[in-house]
Amino acid sequence: MSMQNISEKKDDYFDNIDSSDEEEIRNSIGNIPLSWYEDYPHIGYTQDGQKIYRPAIGNELDKFLDKMENPDYWKTVTNLSTGQDTILNKMEISSIKKIIFHNFSLNNHTPWLDIFSNEVMIHPLINTPPSKKSFIPSLVEKEKVNKLVYAMKMGWIKHTKPNVDKSLDEPEEYQYTFCRDIWKNSINENEDTMSKRTINRISHYIPAPKLPLPNHIESYNPPSEYLFDENEKLVWEQKEPEERKIDFIPKKYPNLRLVPAYENFLKEQYERCCDLYLCPRVKKMKANLENAEDLLPKLPKPSDLRPFPTNLAIVYRGHTGPVTSVSIDSIFNGRYLCSGSNDASVRFWEIGTGRCLATISAFSSFEHPVMSVAWRPLGRPPLANEPAFAFAAGDNVYICALPPLIVPGNYNHDHQGSEDKDKTSHEIVKDKVMTKDSMDADGKTAETDLENEPTEDPKSIVTWIKPSKKQRDMNILFILKHPKLVTKIEWHKGADYILSVCAKNGASSIILNKISQKHSQAPFKKMKGNIQTASFHPKAPILFVATQKYVKIYNMVQKELTKVLISSCKWISSLAIHPSGDNLIVGSYDNKVAWFDIDLACRPYKILKFHSTSVRAVAFHSKLPLFASASEDSSLIITHGMVYNDLSLNPLIVPVKILKGHQKLTGGILDCVFHSRQPWIFSAGADCNIHLYS
Repeated sequence: MSMQNISEKKDDYFDNIDSSDEEEIRNSIGNIPLSWYEDYPHIGYTQDGQKIYRPAIGNELDKFLDKMENPDYWKTVTNLSTGQDTILNKMEISSIKKIIFHNFSLNNHTPWLDIFSNEVMIHPLINTPPSKKSFIPSLVEKEKVNKLVYAMKMGWIKHTKPNVDKSLDEPEEYQYTFCRDIWKNSINENEDTMSKRTINRISHYIPAPKLPLPNHIESYNPPSEYLFDENEKLVWEQKEPEERKIDFIPKKYPNLRLVPAYENFLKEQYERCCDLYLCPRVKKMKANLENAEDLLPKLPKPSDLRPFPTNLAIVYRGHTGPVTSVSIDSIFNGRYLCSGSNDASVRFWEIGTGRCLATISAFSSFEHPVMSVAWRPLGRPPLANEPAFAFAAGDNVYICALPPLIVPGNYNHDHQGSEDKDKTSHEIVKDKVMTKDSMDADGKTAETDLENEPTEDPKSIVTWIKPSKKQRDMNILFILKHPKLVTKIEWHKGADYILSVCAKNGASSIILNKISQKHSQAPFKKMKGNIQTASFHPKAPILFVATQKYVKIYNMVQKELTKVLISSCKWISSLAIHPSGDNLIVGSYDNKVAWFDIDLACRPYKILKFHSTSVRAVAFHSKLPLFASASEDSSLIITHGMVYNDLSLNPLIVPVKILKGHQKLTGGILDCVFHSRQPWIFSAGADCNIHLYS
């Protein structure tokens, strides 16, 4: 082979080789920052003075695709001097791993020989005895220490902080401390820029609450009554950790030496740290009070809030079963009272004398306990198509005219024609019923044909049934057959609609019945929750529906849900609307009475916990600022509840009287109602009596 061929091969080798050393040599910009070339298309110059242009850099999508498809992406680095990507070899990767994990190989040193400890010698290498000077403190060092102490006392030497990196974001006091007080101030606050609230919090240190002292059950040698037997241990293991009263099973050891390590130690310490970190701390300010009465709210005296019922006036006796519902008439200025009982009877009472004027019993009309009674609001005189009284028994609602002893003769003279002046209202009702419904084409009465004859569309939820002759003699005009048991009825203020609440979940639990058209409808297609009760707004077309935990407010004109009130009670039992319509109260089976301000918030304005047992009924007075709550403990609490026209003033709620007259062992009070004009209240008890408090 000639020398020319050898030289040509050598040149080809050096032309094709591409090493990292040559890449570093190619860029001749020197030891200057590469950031100077950020705004230029080149990154340096070659030895010949030619520009080295920056290679093309892809966008984020190209980088992501390269990361997904390139198997060598994880070991690819960018050469800053040339801008090109370089793949690391195994040796370079191994060196990087050693640097990261601090594993350095020191194989290029000579072996170390342990001369003094390898072989035990008889005589020491140096046997020179120590000098006397080595036992005396150095006088030179003593003089230097004295000078430093004197300089520190005179203030010539001041304490200097260690040199730290000023580029860090943390304050200076945290840059050289590994542990810091997390309760002092936040990391981003400096002493010069801290707010007054933060400085006040730092200066008023609140210590962490102490752990409770251990009890006898936590001892290593507890008394025998604290130890679990097999049944108690099985019950403890079956409960959830949150339901257990203690977190461990007590054990007994003969001495302290045999006590093992506590297995829940780390867990309890961790929970303790979490409690201290997450729970806020509040400093309790001790009030210097001379009298304990200063802690009570400043409320007016009950004597200044009169009138309100205080004493038992009349007891109405006659029912043989618990009285479930009472109602006061609004047609005759509160002269009469009606009541329904579990003995399947409805009684009409004269309030002033306590005399029972009329009775509708099960032997003539119905056979189920009466759940609710309702007197028709003030309107035109009661005719066949304008009833004056209704009651619910079983799954039926009976709409009746008033008995003849209740309606005085002069009540009809302003409303009836001249031919009916000498007739009582009862006779007019009977004549109208017989003329309109009971006459056939020949003018004869048809008693049997009218019994159980439906008068409404068969597809309707409620079936309107005409009464029989015996039921017409008891002034029953219509019978509304419902799909389920009816628990409550209430008249609308216009006296044309009657609301029925059924003991059934779903849309058919609330039904509206229109008397003039003999039509019934369920206003809701879907209804979530267990319906407890419902009530009309006294002024607006709004319906209040109380479920187990919520009170839903519906606009009947716009057909939408306007608001949902959260009662904060476990089970609602009763509902009453303030005469203004802006406030309401809710009674519950968990001994609470919640007052709501509808315009204020969706949660109770105030929760009253006056009763010791379940609250069964609540009621507002129509004229006076009074409301009452009745409980199963036979207590009737009268409370002053003043609602101001000024929206800036909150309602004034003051309990004024506790009335107790019913027997406690019979089930307490089931219903209560205020008189429409006087400061009187009627309570229906499970002891079969009705009490009037005045």
